[in-house]
Order: sequence, then structure tokens, then C-alpha cells
Amino acid sequence: NVWIYLYSKQSIEKSEIVRQLLASNPENLTLSTQILGELYNVFRRKKLVPLDQATKILQMMIDSFTVEPIDHPKVSIALEISSRYNYTYWDSMVIATAIDCNCTVLYSEDMQHNILIRDRLRIINPFI
Repeated sequence: NVWIYLYSKQSIEKSEIVRQLLASNPENLTLSTQILGELYNVFRRKKLVPLDQATKILQMMIDSFTVEPIDHPKVSIALEISSRYNYTYWDSMVIATAIDCNCTVLYSEDMQHNILIRDRLRIINPFI
């Protein structure tokens, strides 16, 4: 979840890369509820920010960007993606949401860089 670097003090360089990505095309940015949940979980587990600030950050993201919920069609896509590409269910849900929203690029540092999923979604590690 590249969003974490906006709030982590571990890597200023990665934080700047994420900021540049956000500034380059914010109107076309789509988030899944899966990403929001992961971010909140990391905030709590690693205590990156106080919980009240974590809530405000997520609310700001909800207000600023398109947020796509998990639904039955996305679950079906995720199961197929997981089986075909050997991703975890949770990573497959993020991919499925991107596919369902007609995204062409998914930024992730944890998934295989430059892989093309279903001939239409490219996963890019922005830190390479």
C-alpha cells in the first residue's frame, strides 16, 4: 500500500514519489475500500499517527477520491485473478477493483512489477 509512505517517516524518498504520483493525475485516482482498510490497519498496528488523525486522513481520502466498494462481481474477479496469477485473495481484490473500474495502471510495491493482468491492467512499482 504505497499510501503508507505519505505518513511514514522511514523513507522520505518514497514519500516524495507518492506525492508526485498524487499530484500528476488526482482526478483519475480510484481507491478501493480494501486499500482504505489496509491503511487504517497499518496506522493502528504501527502507530504511525494517532487514531483520531487516522480517521481524519481516511475521511479526507473518501472525500477527495473515487472510492469503490467490494461487491459480488469484484469478488468473482478476485477469485479468478488469485487462481490465475497466484496473488493472495486480498491483493486480488485490489486488482479486481482496478479492473472493474477500467483502470489501466495499479501502483504497488508488493506485487510483480510491470505485469499485465487480463491484457489491460499494468502493475507498476513506482519505487523501481
